[in-house]
Amino acid sequence: MSIPLIIILVLILAIIISLIFLVFYVKGKIERFSLRFLGTKNIVDGFRNQEIEYSETPKSLSGLDTVLLPKINKDFPNINISEIKSIAENAILTYYSSLSEKEFKDIPNITDKLENKIKENIKSNKAKYSKIKIHRTVLNAYDNKDGLCKITLQTGLEYYKDNDKVQDRLNTEFIYIYDEVKGNISLNCPNCGAPIKGLGFKACPYCETGIVELFSKTWLLDDIYQK
Repeated sequence: MSIPLIIILVLILAIIISLIFLVFYVKGKIERFSLRFLGTKNIVDGFRNQEIEYSETPKSLSGLDTVLLPKINKDFPNINISEIKSIAENAILTYYSSLSEKEFKDIPNITDKLENKIKENIKSNKAKYSKIKIHRTVLNAYDNKDGLCKITLQTGLEYYKDNDKVQDRLNTEFIYIYDEVKGNISLNCPNCGAPIKGLGFKACPYCETGIVELFSKTWLLDDIYQK
């Protein structure tokens, strides 16, 4: 027994109406979601606006200057934190310039470990970096144990990676090895050559010659990495 044509047409019409209703229902849901969370009914425009806003908003930094600075000053009374931050920022600018031009550019007082890392990154990098702008740099961490001191800074910056604007956050780590047994870097008395192992010393414990710690000569930049 064949189904009457009228019934088939009614069923087809019902399916079409249901699909139309479903499309409008889903469309309304998407528009309400987009309006609530993205500020516009057009979800494509909403995500595009979010992407633009994300590329324009600097990343937040984990700054602990007020907590860490007294600890660092206790161990290194003559240290200049502003100078450290400036060295870190210049190193970052040189690092991205090296990546872009595919040529290692000298960064003063870096470890062999970091130099090798940068050279490897240059080989694998295919992007071009331009219009690099540093927002600010903060103290992020400080460790002093087992003969090794480490200062970690965190820098917020923006740049264009090829044609895309990027907000980024990089950590830079500086190390100071003051135990000759556990490390290979030490501060020595300029008069008698004796090792100055205690941090914060203002005079040689052997000949009593005054000691002036120069940051650029006693610390090394050991790492640069995204955070």
